[in-house]
Amino acid sequence: MPERRTHDYVRNGLTTLFAAFDVATGEVISALHRRHRAAEFKKFLIKVDKEVPAQQVHLICDNCEDHRVPQGAGA
Repeated sequence: MPERRTHDYVRNGLTTLFAAFDVATGEVISALHRRHRAAEFKKFLIKVDKEVPAQQVHLICDNCEDHRVPQGAGA
């Protein structure tokens, strides 16, 4: 049964989860952030780059606006 909300529902905070899944090992690389901006996404990508050995990586990103920041912005 899906959870339902009334018209007066108020969210109490926000947490952003970024996650990467290594298909070969089953390992999950994750990061929690209080904000959901390009700067946090960039930090997550740097973390993935450090933790994954030199190999081909495929990224699947949703339609989130923080993926569309011009190069050099959001640092």
